[in-house]
Amino acid sequence: MIVLGLLLAMVAAIFGGIHSPVALADEVEGPAPKPVRTIMIGPAPKPVRTIMVYLDATSSEENNPVCSAMIEEYVNAEFDREKMRIIVMTGGSLKWHLDAKYLRDQDGNSGTLTEISNEYNQVWEVYDASGGAEGYIKLLDADGVTGDGADARKSEDELMSDPNTLKAFINYASSYAPAEKFDLILNDHGSGPQRGYGYDDHDTANPGETLSVLQLRQAISGSNVCAGGGKFDFIDFDCCVMGNFETALALADYTDYFLGSADIDPFATVDYTALFDFLATDPDMDAWVLGRKLVDLFVDYYDQNPGAISIGPSEIYCVVDMNKLKKSGIVDKLLAVARQMRTEATAGSFYDEIRVPKDAYHFGLINLKDFATVMEQLGIGVYESDWQDPGFLNAYTQSALEIQKILHDEDIVYSRHSKKSNEVNVFFGRDDDGSIAARAVKSPTSGLSIFHFENPSKGDVSGEVAFYIEAMNELSQAYGEGSAERELLETYLQATLDYELIYNAGVAVSNLVEDGCAPDEISYDKVLDYLKSQKSKITSRGDGNTSRRRLRPATGTCRHGWAGS
Repeated sequence: MIVLGLLLAMVAAIFGGIHSPVALADEVEGPAPKPVRTIMIGPAPKPVRTIMVYLDATSSEENNPVCSAMIEEYVNAEFDREKMRIIVMTGGSLKWHLDAKYLRDQDGNSGTLTEISNEYNQVWEVYDASGGAEGYIKLLDADGVTGDGADARKSEDELMSDPNTLKAFINYASSYAPAEKFDLILNDHGSGPQRGYGYDDHDTANPGETLSVLQLRQAISGSNVCAGGGKFDFIDFDCCVMGNFETALALADYTDYFLGSADIDPFATVDYTALFDFLATDPDMDAWVLGRKLVDLFVDYYDQNPGAISIGPSEIYCVVDMNKLKKSGIVDKLLAVARQMRTEATAGSFYDEIRVPKDAYHFGLINLKDFATVMEQLGIGVYESDWQDPGFLNAYTQSALEIQKILHDEDIVYSRHSKKSNEVNVFFGRDDDGSIAARAVKSPTSGLSIFHFENPSKGDVSGEVAFYIEAMNELSQAYGEGSAERELLETYLQATLDYELIYNAGVAVSNLVEDGCAPDEISYDKVLDYLKSQKSKITSRGDGNTSRRRLRPATGTCRHGWAGS
């Protein structure tokens, strides 16, 4: 067994080097975007709601015309443009496939545009199919949202993966179509809290560059919509694995409702024609009602079409009432859990903790696990409790159960998953009333994921852990010194590192013994040398790029072309 001093030394050595200076929390890095030009508002009166769609198409469109299909769903809806408007920004892809019959130029003429540009990012407005007319999108801006006329900005100079571009689009749309409520739909590849959201195929220098969770927060919080304490009515991540607690927490002050999928999104996500038709019945409806409708449309489709499956183990979506989630005290409760995780790790009492990945539900990216089932399993003392105690209680039970109940409260988090998401598995669980139950089916019970450590015997995840630590370390700086959110992020990422080190040290010892090293000859130096040798092998297989957000999805059959992690 590895001595405690070895583990602590490894934690101190590795963790000591991850902190690095970052930009101020609410400042977007890089050169300031050019001011958006003044735009005359169209003839429609100020509507109740403006929906902004950041359609960062990338390989989703180039390889499978997914985003063009979504635009067709937009224009086939029927809604009153005097009450709701839909503004779409297209970009990120080297090829678009939308039929030219759906395109109108800036004067409203048909037949003059042959395709959506792959040279410039463009902004469009959706005109619906009311009264039997054929819907279309009308071009509003053709030369880059931060460009103008002679100062046009081509796509490679205005990347969709740049926070300045997202911020400029939000400002443009809110200026062009002012409304009582604003919504934001972010579409593209998502890569979880560790890597962030969005790619741009025009970025040949850094093809794996994305918007980190911190940059998402900066772009959104710095927009005109959120100026002076304003909020979006809802923010929806229509992409893979962005339905996670860390991203929701980062945006909690800037949206009333948060939507997303915890797993890899399949080819079709939601029927936007049906969704916008539903919204058109009452454009002023509570976004909680609209969000529940989106979740139902998503899951019902896959239950009714079991052959239309995704690469991930589940089809799942959720909507979160962010105001209620904040008031629930979940940050303080999770902080208590994270502190306890660190205490148990340094005391050498970590056997219940390292069991958690086995029985918690994990999604397509193995480090992303269902938040509620992680808490459930942490609170069950299998190895470190009195077997005479039928409650299997441990140091986590109370706080973990409180978090589990928050995540299961359908007035706070409404989530559903397809029947295909259920897995046959025999294990102990804890019901919301605190009682222990033997389960035969494992399923995602909360809808939100959280990044959690993983047994390396399931595959090397050290890169994902490193990305997560860097991303959360940066994000923590967005919160004030002494705030619960900052302490939570710092403590939880340290706990994640603790247990990854414990896991990897254990695997190192096992492998050294298998290679012929006598157990009584194993030392700190032998384990450290072994881990360094494994790191060298991993590095030699990569491109040597150790900066954040380095990898991108490959072409595949899911909605966003994701081929797995």
